[in-house]
Amino acid sequence: MPTQVHPRLAKELLGYYVKHPKAADTAEGLARWRLLAEYVERTVRETEEALEWLVTRGFLRQEPMSGGRPVFVLNAERQLEAKEFLDAKEDYVGER
Repeated sequence: MPTQVHPRLAKELLGYYVKHPKAADTAEGLARWRLLAEYVERTVRETEEALEWLVTRGFLRQEPMSGGRPVFVLNAERQLEAKEFLDAKEDYVGER
């Protein structure tokens, strides 16, 4: 019998089984599913933050799409500066 149950985790797992009532998996399989879901969520959030950073500094442009999510494209006017940023040793470019 477990000594301490993590309610959030228990609810996640139960929610999975409620959504997929015919599911059958091992503890390892379920842990992989959870790790993948957490990884994707974290990666999307980090990607959105990085895209916002690049748009704010003018390296990329955000273009709306009718009925969908915006797409990001290289700002051709800042292409040379983008290349310089990529070649730079430091990880940060000052405010524009």
